[in-house]
Amino acid sequence: MRRKKIKNMKKPKIGIILDHKEGSEEGYSRRAHYAIRANYIDSISKQNALVILIPYDHNAIDDYIAMLDGLMIVGGAFDVDPTRYGEEFFHPKTHLNKIRENFDFLPPKSHC
Repeated sequence: MRRKKIKNMKKPKIGIILDHKEGSEEGYSRRAHYAIRANYIDSISKQNALVILIPYDHNAIDDYIAMLDGLMIVGGAFDVDPTRYGEEFFHPKTHLNKIRENFDFLPPKSHC
């Protein structure tokens, strides 16, 4: 059975929180930058949805949340700071990304 395309049906808007990378001489850029793997964007686009890439704009997060139908928070090559959960122990291989973590844990004002 073939599906009929419904006219004027809006595509769902799915936000993806970008990853934050510090700049380095050996890395992609000497300056701090955002990053996202293409497969995240491609998988949402293939489902006929619009991808909204979300930068770390603390003042605009409520506006982004209000326009979205869904939100994807992707993993990263970092650990959540153990002190956030009352722990003091840091494993020697613990790698923090405080800029990303602080944004990921920012509660939208409209949902508090």
